[in-house]
Order: sequence, then structure tokens, then C-alpha cells
Amino acid sequence: MFEKILVLHFILFLALSLNSQNSDNKLVEKLVEKGVLSKEEAKDIISDMAEEDDKKISTKDWESIKSLVNNKYLQLGGYSQLLYTYSNTQENKHEGDVRNVFLSIKGEPVKNVKYLVFANLRNPSLTEYYVDWTPLEELQFRVGQQKVPLSIENQLSLSALEFIQNGRSVNYLVGGGKDVITLYNGKSSGGRDMGVKAYGKLLKLKNHSFIEYDLGIYQGSGINKSSPRSNKDFITNILLSPFQGFRIGGGVQFGETKYQMPQESIPTIHGRNRWIISSDFRHDTFYARAEWIKGNDGNIKKEGMYGMCSWSFVPDKWVLLGKVDYYNNNTKEGLKVMDYSTGVNFLLSKACRLQANYTYSDFNKKWGDKNSHLVEAQFQIIY
Repeated sequence: MFEKILVLHFILFLALSLNSQNSDNKLVEKLVEKGVLSKEEAKDIISDMAEEDDKKISTKDWESIKSLVNNKYLQLGGYSQLLYTYSNTQENKHEGDVRNVFLSIKGEPVKNVKYLVFANLRNPSLTEYYVDWTPLEELQFRVGQQKVPLSIENQLSLSALEFIQNGRSVNYLVGGGKDVITLYNGKSSGGRDMGVKAYGKLLKLKNHSFIEYDLGIYQGSGINKSSPRSNKDFITNILLSPFQGFRIGGGVQFGETKYQMPQESIPTIHGRNRWIISSDFRHDTFYARAEWIKGNDGNIKKEGMYGMCSWSFVPDKWVLLGKVDYYNNNTKEGLKVMDYSTGVNFLLSKACRLQANYTYSDFNKKWGDKNSHLVEAQFQIIY
């Protein structure tokens, strides 16, 4: 018995050292012929060696793939979202669909120079593509198609946004699907545009920076669309943080876009200006944000205001949400709507979450739409 144990250990050692499973099998067969091993013992050894080879191969292959797609020069990622919707005002009250399938490619080919390419495979299009040069924390540059530096909510990725959808004020006034820029572009830009900006953090305090600033020039045409004019949009935004976790500030956008007003027969260039005041506060498991946005589109004045809060009542697992959003699509005519939203997020892991939202929309008579109940559920996975 002791002799067999020594032989078995010797065989296992050889199995780990040899390059081919066939050579291992031949060795075992020779030992069976000489009577050192029984056929049953040989079968067990061959089976164990095959499992070990599979583990070695799979580990080796995985490390090769990982080094190929996850290094400082090239990193692959993204996220997908599956959405279910119920609305009492839509003809198709129940609807389920693949909402987004995003793929990102990013890296740092040169020190302090990073790039990002972000594409939606659901409705094939390039969503973001830009290069960052970050020589200093105080002075950084970004050029390419990117989120415009207006509104705190607009800076959030959909994968990190507390609610499933952006609020109405942001959607109508910061480049969403209801912004007048969509009339020219033909699709929602998701708060993005082609441009260049300087940004950074100034006056470093004990554990945070006192000033965050953005200063940029953009085409004013939204994503993947050439500009209809030679003039460009100017955007600036500044946030002050007197103590850690609290920010307050504001920004402006002066620009134009091309679309057709109701009284016009053809699209023409119209002003598209924005003013915003933003603030947010974070402490442990509690977060709150509020923004007031004022717009002027072709001399039609608009206004939006929202406040939201979230509470992670089970840290890193359950998040409770609440939000109130007021929007006036024409302050002169008083086209007003109030959205009251609540929701809950369940974090299955850092890469996976379930979201459930309910929104009651109260339209005034001048708006003309029926008050609505909207229920949404979304499954999201980050990869």
C-alpha cells in the first residue's frame, strides 16, 4: 500500500509537469501493464488529471483574456438595463423592453491622458467619445462628445442615477428627449454635446476642495450631429463646498439651436439659454439634491425645479427614494405639471441592482394632458 501511495504522488507530480494529457495517459497505461496499478485506480488518476488540466487551462486562458481587456491601455466595461413600464394613459399600458446595452472602452495610453468611447448597442450609436488631459487637479481639459457641465443630475450616469429616469425638469431643459435641441437633432442627446471644457478643483481644504468649476464651449447640436451655425454655446458652472458633503452653486448656458416654432413654416435659428442653481448634501446613508433651472427658448420662458432625497435604510442593500418635480413649459401661458415620485432600490451586489419607481403626474388644465400613474421596474447589471 505504501508503495502505491508513493507511485500515485509521483504520477501526480509528473501530470503537473508534462505538457500533454496524452503522455500522462500513456504513463498510467504502462503502470497498469506492469501491475503497479489496477484499471480502476488508473481511471481515477486519469480523471483527476483531466480535471486538473481543465483548471490549469481555464485559469491560464482567463488570465490571458483579463490582461488583454483589462490593463491601463484598454479596459472594457458597460452596463445593461431591462425595463418594465405600466402607464394608465398609454394605449399599451404594460410594456417590457431592453432599455439600454452600453459598452465602454477606456484607457490611459500616456500618463495623464485618458480616453473613453461609450456606445449604446440597443439603438446603435456612439454616445460619448472624448479625451481627458489631467496635468493638475486644479486644471484639466476634456475634448469630444460628453455630458455638458450643467446640472448635478445630468452628470450622473444612468447606472448611478437614483431613479430610473431623469426628472422632467432636467429632461426638458438639459438636453434630454423633451429639450428643443431634440427638434433639430431628431433624437435625445441625454444631456450630451460635442465640445471642449476646462475643469478642476481649487482651494484644497482638510478633506475636500472648496471650489469645483467647469468652463466649456459646445456645438449646441446634441450628439452625433453637426452644428447648424458657426457660433457655439458657452457653458460655465461653479459649485462651492464650505464643508465636506455639501455643495451649492450654479451655472449658465448661452447658445442657439435650429428648430421650427409653431408660427414658422421652416426651421430657423433660435436662442437656447439656461440658468441653474444647484445644491446637494451627503452624510453617511442620507443624500439630498435640489436644482432650479430657468430656460429661454426662442423667447419662450420655461422653468423647472425639483428636490429629491435618498436613504439607504439597509446600507449597501436597500435604498428608499422620494422626489418632487415642478415644471412650467411656458411661464407666460402657465403650462404647469407636478411629478410626485417614490421608489426603492435593492442592490443585489455592487454590479447588479433592482429598481422600482412610482410617479403621479398632476397636469394643470392648460397643459391638456390627463393626470397619470406611472410604474416602472428595472433590472440593471454592470460589467
